[in-house]
Amino acid sequence: MSGRKQIQVDESQWYRLLKSADELKTVRRDLPKLIQGVREQARADMAGEFEAVRRRQQQSEEAVRRLSDQNRALEEETNRRLHQQAADLHQRLTHTAGELRAETRTQLDEQRRKFETDLAEERRERRAEIAGLSADVKELQHDRTRAEQLSATWLADAGSMADLIADTLPHERYAPGELDAVRLRLGQARGNHDLGRYDAALAVAQEGYYTLSELRVRIEQAELLRRSWQSAAVQAVLLVEQQVRRSAQLPVVGPDQREIPGYALDVDFWSAGALDELRDRLDELLERSRDEATTAEELERICREEAPALEAQLADTVRQARLCQLASQIRVNLADEVVQALAETAFYAYVEDDFVGSDQRGAHITRLRHETGSEIVIDIDTADPASGRNVIRVISSDRDTEAEADQRARAEAVRRMLEAGGHQAHAPVPMPRLEPGTPDLRTDDPRYDLRPKPQGEGA
Repeated sequence: MSGRKQIQVDESQWYRLLKSADELKTVRRDLPKLIQGVREQARADMAGEFEAVRRRQQQSEEAVRRLSDQNRALEEETNRRLHQQAADLHQRLTHTAGELRAETRTQLDEQRRKFETDLAEERRERRAEIAGLSADVKELQHDRTRAEQLSATWLADAGSMADLIADTLPHERYAPGELDAVRLRLGQARGNHDLGRYDAALAVAQEGYYTLSELRVRIEQAELLRRSWQSAAVQAVLLVEQQVRRSAQLPVVGPDQREIPGYALDVDFWSAGALDELRDRLDELLERSRDEATTAEELERICREEAPALEAQLADTVRQARLCQLASQIRVNLADEVVQALAETAFYAYVEDDFVGSDQRGAHITRLRHETGSEIVIDIDTADPASGRNVIRVISSDRDTEAEADQRARAEAVRRMLEAGGHQAHAPVPMPRLEPGTPDLRTDDPRYDLRPKPQGEGA
């Protein structure tokens, strides 16, 4: 006759303590050192990013030198302002590289507002100039030579500005179709110029030039803003990446939240690979952050939402790893107490113990044997990973007949000894019967084989 009894043991108080612990403080430990590592890497990234900005500025300066005197003076001032904006941003991001994301986001928000203010002022100035030049065009209707010269000059300047935008700026990203539309109008203006309609060509060339000049400023500022968010996003991801690296091995803490010397928490193992999955997600996020095709909106979302979410996930992963390691130790401790209880009350002796599949995250199995040859397997597993409750399953097989009442008495004796040891143990109940044909995978473990062993076989 065989018997299968189970006892539920509640260790939820310690679980609640661990679950309420602020693991974000744990993953942010030694933050100054982490920030220093991020700062060095972020500065290297920014050096490459702003080198592209400097190369574009040089091309812009070369194109501006080919403009007419009037437009050259205006564009040189525009270049000066754009260069200053880029230099200010580079200095600010270099100085704050690796700082906490909230501070970086505040600075970027300020930079964005400054961009918008500057752009609005630029537009007002340019539109005022266009309005004044429109009056000059009417006065040139009777001076064809002067009109022809001005028309040719403005068409050339507009063409140079269009080429500068086409060759150096991501215009299709920020202003899809706008450059082509202006170029189409300029082509019509050249047609008018060739036909001698200089006044009509001049008016379109002037309007087209200022539209292109304004477009250049708008694209430059939009791209600079994108690079601002790119730098912030890369830093945000790198910081979490550093935290993951530092969280791979953590100290083990006891119920008093003090470290236990000589023990370490392997977070990747105890989280069942969740830390490795987090690394993969960070690698993908870092790749997106450094991708030139990623938009400013996406980069802002990475900085504001996705990177902080992964940091929170890291804290949760560490918390779950601690709970899993704690549950494993509790199972071993309970097994020791159950072995002692059965030795004192029923004279069963310890034979062997292990975790199922030798995996400490799984159920703990202990095999006991009576001098009569009867054996008991103690299976201790977690009732619910989040609950802190454990289930002790007592599976017995006897060579002599044993009454059901004796099995209940033995299980009750185990429960009383557990409660005497400070555990909250529920009354024993029969284990649920499996439906016919339903496999119980753990019964395939050799420690569940309760058949009599041949004489001389190792225990």
